[in-house]
Amino acid sequence: ISWFDFACEIKKLINSKCIVNAIDTASYPTPAKRPHFSALNTKKIKEQYGLNISGWQESLQNCIRLLTL
Repeated sequence: ISWFDFACEIKKLINSKCIVNAIDTASYPTPAKRPHFSALNTKKIKEQYGLNISGWQESLQNCIRLLTL
């Protein structure tokens, strides 16, 4: 997912009325070089340690729930 998608999901989960604007990478310069695609691959850690890793949306829901207790 993109940072925009992540922000939109947070907005939805907390029922915020804020406006989330998408911007391209060129509009948000940083000193560090960033890859165009940097998805986290969890296959190896799942296999190596037998972990069951929840999807990002479920994990985000749990995080927000814990933060709002």
